[in-house]
Amino acid sequence: MVGLTEEQCKAQGLDFCINKSTFRANGKAVAMGETDGMVKIISETSTGRLLGCHICGPHAADLVTEAALAMSSSLTVEAIAGTIHAHPTLSETVGLLTLRRLSIISDSRRSYSYGGLLFVTVHNFMLLIVVDIWKIFQHNHCLSRCFLH
Repeated sequence: MVGLTEEQCKAQGLDFCINKSTFRANGKAVAMGETDGMVKIISETSTGRLLGCHICGPHAADLVTEAALAMSSSLTVEAIAGTIHAHPTLSETVGLLTLRRLSIISDSRRSYSYGGLLFVTVHNFMLLIVVDIWKIFQHNHCLSRCFLH
C-alpha cells in the first residue's frame, strides 16, 4: 500500500473516487494460477491525482512501485492510463483501473479504444490490439524518442 487510505481521505475531507479489480480478472494471474488478490486505486475526483493504491496478491511489492512513482510525481490517472501496460502482465490491472476511472472502459462494454490502442474483451480476457502506432508514439513521448532516434 502507498498513499492514503479511504479513511484518511474521508478524514481530510477529500472528494475521491475508488476503483477496484481482482486478480481473478487478470490473464497473467490466471495463467500463473494465482488469482487471489486485488488492486484498488484512490484518486481525487476533480483533478484525477492519484492519492493511494492498495495491492494484495502475487508480486504486490513489485506492482506498487508504479503507483508510488505516479504519486511522488503528482501524476494523474489520465497520465497513467496513457502509459502502455503490456499484456499479459499483472501491472496491466493498474492501467485498466485508470481507464475505468476515466470512464473510457466499463465492466459492461466489450471493446474500447484509447491512445491508438483497441481493447477487446473475449471470454473475460482483455486483448490489446495496436490500431495506430503513430498515435501511440505521439501520446507517449518517451517511447517515440526511443524508437524514432
